[in-house]
Amino acid sequence: MTEERASETTQPITDEVVGGETRTIEQVEAEYRSRQAGKDRENEALRQELARYKTAESQRMAEADQRRTAELGEVESLKRQLGEERAQRIVEVRSARFPNAADVLDPSALAAMDDAKLIALEERLAPKRVQGSGVMDPNAAPRNPPQGAPHEKTVDELKADLERYAPDFVETLRSQ
Repeated sequence: MTEERASETTQPITDEVVGGETRTIEQVEAEYRSRQAGKDRENEALRQELARYKTAESQRMAEADQRRTAELGEVESLKRQLGEERAQRIVEVRSARFPNAADVLDPSALAAMDDAKLIALEERLAPKRVQGSGVMDPNAAPRNPPQGAPHEKTVDELKADLERYAPDFVETLRSQ
């Protein structure tokens, strides 16, 4: 055993025996640096691939956000158009129902007011109807009712009256 120890001690500490070869520390360090550089290159390739994936994912997310905002913008636009159409229909219906109020009010005010207020405004703006008060205008022409039985018209007289008052209507009847 002492001989083996003596043979081990005869080798310099700076050398390494691998596979029967003796290598120096510089050779071992060069091999280590070479292996480490290979690992660094592999790690750098992985980092670059990860960076490519991250940029692709961020672009995909940005495009999805743009699509989503465009769709939301379109939805908001359609909602606004629908609201405008509904308001226009409300104004048309209320204009027909409350003609005097529609003459006085702005369309947006007509759409915003409730029916009770519009009814009250319509009654206030309606022209006053004068009921028969029993007072006669002395300058008015006398209204004499026709005397006797009314004259029965014949079919020919009725046709002549119709041609005289509505010639276009008679023309459409003849063309059918």
